[in-house]
Amino acid sequence: MNNLYQNKNKLFPVTIDITGNKYIINADYRAVLRIFAILHDKNVNEYKRVEKLIEWFFADELPENITLEMINAAFADFVNPPKETVSDYSERDGELQENQYDYDFDAEEIYASFIAEYGIDLIEVEFLHWYKFKILLSNLPPESAFKRKIELRFMDLSPYKGQALADMTRAKEAVQLPVEYSDDELQEMREFEDLWGKL
Repeated sequence: MNNLYQNKNKLFPVTIDITGNKYIINADYRAVLRIFAILHDKNVNEYKRVEKLIEWFFADELPENITLEMINAAFADFVNPPKETVSDYSERDGELQENQYDYDFDAEEIYASFIAEYGIDLIEVEFLHWYKFKILLSNLPPESAFKRKIELRFMDLSPYKGQALADMTRAKEAVQLPVEYSDDELQEMREFEDLWGKL
């Protein structure tokens, strides 16, 4: 459990340890979300992804003996800290989980909810630590635009009938997360399209 009397640098670190050395990082939530976006962008080659991860996340220049595996592990450890640290704020027992939402797809609702509930304009705010952003996001109230969208995404429609069911089904379909395809699935789709085009 996090204690409010702990050193803020322990709760919201701005450095990261790699092989016993500390490196200054960009802990702003925007940097992390930009990195997430490029890491999941299949149109960007792996070299460019790593280049951008280093550029956007590390303020310090890294020595040559730091490997790609170390860089990826350091970033992963920062965004998903061990349970005994800041991640204790996460909601439990089937409540809000990261795979239930998407930062890009749900951006408007996240933005509106932060303004309505906290008075924080996520575009205008100068700096918001990734951990603070995650704490605030997880603790948005059920009536916030973000939480209502997620509730609709997983709503049980069995009580609805007739036109009400049709309306709710359309509404639920509209808020479903976009399907992400694996590299193999994308290759199969390209091959199918190539073949279909030749018929």
